[in-house]
Amino acid sequence: MGSRLLSKLIEIAKRRPVAKVTLEVREANHIARALYRKFGFEQTGILPRYYGDTGETGVVMCKTLAPEHSRGQES
Repeated sequence: MGSRLLSKLIEIAKRRPVAKVTLEVREANHIARALYRKFGFEQTGILPRYYGDTGETGVVMCKTLAPEHSRGQES
């Protein structure tokens, strides 16, 4: 289910002028992080004590969809 949802989200983003998709995930959530890597997301940052309920570290992951310079240009 997670793969289908993420696939659909990326498909929708590609049809819009979106250059990059960013998300945050718990550092200990290895299953989700592996799924995101499978879809081309890369770790780009760390958020110490990001989750208030546990104080757990968050991991920022990004996927580039289109080159930055192509955003907003008309054909």
